[in-house]
Amino acid sequence: MLEQRIQQHFVDSADLKYQWADALARPVADASQALLTCVTNGGRIMLCGNGASGALAQYMAALLVGGMERERP
Repeated sequence: MLEQRIQQHFVDSADLKYQWADALARPVADASQALLTCVTNGGRIMLCGNGASGALAQYMAALLVGGMERERP
C-alpha cells in the first residue's frame, strides 16, 4: 500500500512536469538569460525571502556562488 502511494506520487509529479514543459520552457529560458546577462555585465543578483522562502533564497545564492552545471562566466 505504501509503495503504491509512493509510486503514484512519482507518476503524478512526472505527469505534471510533462504537462507544463511547453508552457514554462520559454519563461525559464528567458529568466536564465536575464540572470546571465546581468552577471556578465557586472551586475548583481539580489535574493530575499522570509521563512521557507528565505531558505530557498539562501540555497539559490549558494548554488550561484558555488557553481551549478557550468562554470560561471
